Amino acid sequence: MKKLLWLSLLVVVLIALPQSVSAKKVIQLGYGDPNTDFFAANIGDMKNQPFDGTDFFAEPLNPTTRNQFAWQCWGTTVFSHATMQHAIDELNAVGDYGTFTENFLRITVAADKDVTWFVDWFDDANFPAIVSNMGTAAWIVKQGGVKGLMFDIESYSGQLWLYSAQKYKTTKTFAQYQAQVRLRGQQVMQAMQAEDPNILIFLTGSYSYVWGPSQINGNIANLPNVQYGLLPAFLDGMLDVAGSGVRFVDGYEGSYKFKTLSQFQEVKTVMTTGCLPIVANDAVYAAKFTFGFGLWMDVDYATGGWHEEPNKHSLNYFTPDEFESALKSALSVSDEYVWIYTGTQYWWNIYGGYKNVPHAYKAAVLFGGAEEFMEFVTVGDAGNSADTRPVTWLGTNYYFGNVDYEYKIGKYEVTNAQYCAFLNAVAASDPCGLYDINMGDSSYPSRGGIIQSGSSGSYTYNTIAGRANLPVNWVSWRSAARFANWMHNGMLNNPTTTEYGAYDATTFVGTAPDKQDQTAHFSEANYWIPTTNEWYKAAFYKGGGTNAGYWTYATKSDVAPSPGPYDDVSNRANYNANNFDWGDGLDNGDMISAGFYTASPSAYGTFEQNGNVYELMEEWSPAYEQNLRRRHGGAWYYSNAEQLSYVTLSYDWNGAWYETGFRLAFFSGTRCLAPIPGDVYNDCKID
Repeated sequence: MKKLLWLSLLVVVLIALPQSVSAKKVIQLGYGDPNTDFFAANIGDMKNQPFDGTDFFAEPLNPTTRNQFAWQCWGTTVFSHATMQHAIDELNAVGDYGTFTENFLRITVAADKDVTWFVDWFDDANFPAIVSNMGTAAWIVKQGGVKGLMFDIESYSGQLWLYSAQKYKTTKTFAQYQAQVRLRGQQVMQAMQAEDPNILIFLTGSYSYVWGPSQINGNIANLPNVQYGLLPAFLDGMLDVAGSGVRFVDGYEGSYKFKTLSQFQEVKTVMTTGCLPIVANDAVYAAKFTFGFGLWMDVDYATGGWHEEPNKHSLNYFTPDEFESALKSALSVSDEYVWIYTGTQYWWNIYGGYKNVPHAYKAAVLFGGAEEFMEFVTVGDAGNSADTRPVTWLGTNYYFGNVDYEYKIGKYEVTNAQYCAFLNAVAASDPCGLYDINMGDSSYPSRGGIIQSGSSGSYTYNTIAGRANLPVNWVSWRSAARFANWMHNGMLNNPTTTEYGAYDATTFVGTAPDKQDQTAHFSEANYWIPTTNEWYKAAFYKGGGTNAGYWTYATKSDVAPSPGPYDDVSNRANYNANNFDWGDGLDNGDMISAGFYTASPSAYGTFEQNGNVYELMEEWSPAYEQNLRRRHGGAWYYSNAEQLSYVTLSYDWNGAWYETGFRLAFFSGTRCLAPIPGDVYNDCKID
């Protein structure tokens, strides 16, 4: 799930999101999985990729094969603590992981393909070595301070879970093997939690996969005959003895090729309730398991199905846009994690390879995860006509609303929580003045929502209690533009990412009336401050065609919305707020949380484009070129509903104010990832 986030998918920031949406995480698994020694040397590069973390390997001292522990831990070789201590030392030497924190030690249940031994479930002489190694794996997780274990259950070599492949199949029944496998699951779990009582075990497959169409297809009688028929018994054993701190993630590899939201939703139902007939203890399962999905970016690479060349992306199973869409769908349904598998693609230089993930697919991961940080709605009806009603400014009529392309716009105004995440990522010193001291004053009428602590070089920021999801205010146009740049560049913990992207901040010089600021965003921008036409259309256009007409208010109404703290009544907006008690026992106005007026969206599904805070536009105000930027929508303290309507265009007062905030626009089509200064890897972000 980091969140625009580079998290092997995105650099997701853990914050409170609108509508209680929890932050999701995306992790990498595949050809370029690093070893522990790679972490310390390359963490700077890794945490700037679009992921929240990765799986990784731990090697013994003087390994005889690559990734030896992962591929031989389920075997007769015992890997002692002393043999593996250096892996812990290397993990502890990493230092600052930044937001790249979701890292899982990978272990498999299959022998290396060059190893011929196979430990049977009834092999009491050799199975203790496996139990010991599982304990060692958990010990590495605990002592190395990483997130958990990536428990890869796939039968790469041998058929660990297939009854007909077992050594004693002719003398022991399937039920006897089930009982023995369950016992081994108990022993493995006990060894793991003895080393780490709070272990998080990420399974690439679980009960739901066995229940599915590639295995028993909902028929329990098929368990003895399918490849993973013994896996439920092993998981039952683990759940039998799992302590209070143990958690599991069903990563569901079966979703590798899913493209549609309904596919993820249907499998989520199987995960939560559909597979319960093969789960021994429903209550423990419900308490211990969360559910995620895997996606395979370079599908069928081994058979010629994957093409890196941009002019051949349309031949891939997932085009970049399809992969982005699939990722968005997976994240929306997942409880917490989505993992991305690649069989040929390097996200970082490792094992003699080089970064070869095509830019368009990197962007798909980046932007696919971004909307978990900020929700957007699509504004279609490209080529719609402008409003025939003029907006008059200083004697000149303007006709707004025509937009010739499809785009997206923030569903909500940017919140204090989101802006706080931005400040924590880039403003430890804050030379650009992104934080305004008035943000720390929540009293009337300032109504700020963010507190700055510490001293320059180590500033930290926190939202004021109860104000995280209120719109941020006291933000200047230049600060809003830098926020857009940060989003464009992947929401990295890097202050340079505020200076270029959608806007060139080196132009932010001068003061009114001779500002030199860039007039409009670059054409290849991914996020930007909306133009007046974009904002106006999202607010007032009726939608459903190119000549649908316009509402007077952004609540799908020509009648002025009613003010007041009533969230479930249609045609409401937050204005005239001084005449209502907003919770302090006094008639002192205040803002409302994002999406508060649940029954009062615009035609495209945006909220609070009327009232709450004025929202900044990209353009200069008419007659105030190089001085003041436009704003629209009215604010909480105004008593006149006309301030909310289409007719009122205002300006930003040349600074940061308590009644002004913003939302962002987002490009929804195929992106041109143009190189920018500091873009070492030519992937349209500052590295």
